[in-house]
Amino acid sequence: MKVSERFRKMLRERCEHLIDGGINCFPKWLHGRVPSFRKGESYQKFLVTPISEDNEFKKFILKRFEDPEVGGIVIVGHVGGVVAIDNDALKVKNMEKEFLRVVKEFGHIVYIDRRVVLQPKVSLRGMHATLFVDRELFHKYIFKIEHNYNAEFTIRAHGLITVYPSLRIEKSDEGNELSVYLKLSQADIFDALYDERLEVLPKIIEAFGGKLVLQPIDYSKAEASEYTGSPGEPWHGLQFREITANNVFLFLKNFARIMHCEGLERIVESIEKEEPFPMPYVIYQSLVPDTNHPRSSWTLAENIIGRILGEAGADESALLKVREAIERSQEKYMKINSSVDHRTVRANLTRAYKFKEFGHDKPGACVFKLMGMCGSECNLTCWLKLKTSSAREALEKAALLAIAGHEVQPNA
Repeated sequence: MKVSERFRKMLRERCEHLIDGGINCFPKWLHGRVPSFRKGESYQKFLVTPISEDNEFKKFILKRFEDPEVGGIVIVGHVGGVVAIDNDALKVKNMEKEFLRVVKEFGHIVYIDRRVVLQPKVSLRGMHATLFVDRELFHKYIFKIEHNYNAEFTIRAHGLITVYPSLRIEKSDEGNELSVYLKLSQADIFDALYDERLEVLPKIIEAFGGKLVLQPIDYSKAEASEYTGSPGEPWHGLQFREITANNVFLFLKNFARIMHCEGLERIVESIEKEEPFPMPYVIYQSLVPDTNHPRSSWTLAENIIGRILGEAGADESALLKVREAIERSQEKYMKINSSVDHRTVRANLTRAYKFKEFGHDKPGACVFKLMGMCGSECNLTCWLKLKTSSAREALEKAALLAIAGHEVQPNA
């Protein structure tokens, strides 16, 4: 299926209008959820930097609408103060009453759209409610929602948000699924409310049965420094080839518990159980602005796990087992949060396993702590801890116990 020139012209004009209004907007491929960029085309910095400040990149983006494979547009949370409530499409059937209430009460000041499946049969999916807040809040707080769990939803303070009038084709059990994003509100994105005092956003979340929580970000001890990739040399060079696919999760849990790294432990436990990935997906630079790499929170976690396996000298079967588990776990997260599309697990883990990873968190700004996954008071990040002599001892102990089939108990 190709997209008509007329429809692409409408998308282009809308995208340009958004960019000129200070809202970052990318073209999106018709097939799937990802932006219309090809291999080697870099756009990551515009997840935090306004496109309106780079006229050449803006021209590059607008020209991409000439491609008949382009079928939609995505806007970027955070840039320009954009924030959206994104309802879980998997559980959306339980929320019709709440949807109608939000459209009726807030549709005149908040932009609201919804994805509707047209083929093979009509069905209603998730909804976005979008407005603007003070951008400085993104540097001070992590936006979180306390749920009543009758229907899950997330707050998109970062990442990509597909918007009206996008088309989308995805594979389903019944064949190709064609859907369209429809605008439900009187307000468009351009005239949505600037919720300077955070008076409306909490009310919308409450209407869906949740509560907005602003978790302060403490990176006061973060140090500005230039970053280069790892040189390809191990710090410890251990050779525990007995760590295989059969015991790799036991080894990783043992290491996390010995080092008292709650965030790492939580990730390992989740991927072992094949649960949705437990870490929110954000661009680290948006939380720690003086970072000079555009890596995501997921990439930082993958770099840590791959490096641990490399430093221990684990067998490649262990790396494959972990990679497949992370991919399944992240796929489940991305089905729930459709604006996230992360496909670099294999490359990230392999590079880190070979001591050539790129992108880390900074002292005093541990990615696990920023994501609310760890309550430890240590100033060092998990990756920095790996350089220490105590980490070598922990690697050896965790490996020997795992090979013998013994598990370190939590909080030991």
